[in-house]
This record gives sequence, C-alpha cells and structure tokens, in this order.
Amino acid sequence: MEGFFCRITVNQHSPANHAAKGGIPVEHVTYFYIENCPYCQQANRWLERLIRKHPEYGAVAITRIDERKQPDVADKYDYYYVPTFYVGAEKVHEGAATREKIEAVLLRAMGGTSEAIG
Repeated sequence: MEGFFCRITVNQHSPANHAAKGGIPVEHVTYFYIENCPYCQQANRWLERLIRKHPEYGAVAITRIDERKQPDVADKYDYYYVPTFYVGAEKVHEGAATREKIEAVLLRAMGGTSEAIG
C-alpha cells in the first residue's frame, strides 16, 4: 500500500474534529515497516486498537512506507530497525513497540506530551 493514510471519521464534537479544523496542531506521521515483520504487525494492531479506543487519534495522518516496496523513499531516512515512526521530520521511535510507545507517537503528533493516556 503506497502512501496509505490512516484516518477515522469522528463526530463533530470530538477532539479529532477540532484538530482537523485547526484547533490542535497535528503533525504528520511517517511509519516505516516490512510487510512480514512480526514487530510491524504488532505495531499495526496497536495502532488500530488505539484509534478505535481513542477516536481523537484518527486526526493523525499516517503514511505507511513498506521499505522493501519503496526503497527510494526509505533510503532518504535515517533508521535501521522497523517499525520506525517519524513525527514530522523527527524520528520518535525505532524497533519493537509496545502499546505505550505507539500511543506516545500519536500523542506527540497531536502536539501533546509523549506519555500514554491508557
């Protein structure tokens, strides 16, 4: 999936809707993975669960880059392990991820602290 964006539609009163209207600065996330990587598959599951549990995270645009299918893009970034997450131009996570680490990426993208909210 080249340049896949992960978005969830939410109701008009949600924080995600406020973010989409410019109320909260939301930065773009670039997520590097390999399709058959078990750590990447786990990161995908955490992303899906977190967005389902906290719809406000749906305001974060996530571009997913499979480094084997898009090596020209992946080679422009400085990382070694997958999954790797960049928020804007800053690498914020590299390697096996926990739910807390994935949530910290989403929170950072939303301009908050990098502490998970549970």
